[in-house]
Amino acid sequence: MRIKTQKNIKKRALIFLFAVFFAISVSDAIAQSGPKIELVADYVDFGKIPQGKIGRAVFQIKNTGTEDLVIKKLDTCCGYKIINISSWTVKPGAFMLLTVTCDTSRKSIGKDQRYITIYSNDTSSPELKIRV
Repeated sequence: MRIKTQKNIKKRALIFLFAVFFAISVSDAIAQSGPKIELVADYVDFGKIPQGKIGRAVFQIKNTGTEDLVIKKLDTCCGYKIINISSWTVKPGAFMLLTVTCDTSRKSIGKDQRYITIYSNDTSSPELKIRV
């Protein structure tokens, strides 16, 4: 009788371990699917721009996900303006370019740090803040 109980316990433990392993595998697969927005550089420096002049920078955004990334909205802050976006939809593995200007006539003299926000259909992080 004792042998049957030990075999039963081992069998149940194996079934439990298999179920846990399967659940982890499925959750990893789900987490990795869908669109994924990624900025190629964490920070973009416009450099030194003389007062009253306009600086320009180009951002590279990549879709590292498995489905099309759709850019829904772009927000800028005082003095910054988006002048070109190469595509509102980015295929998996592809890049898009975002051209931004900084008008120093609207800023005080000195170092400035702001954010540009990209809203997308990325389910894990739908808001990407870019520090400029």
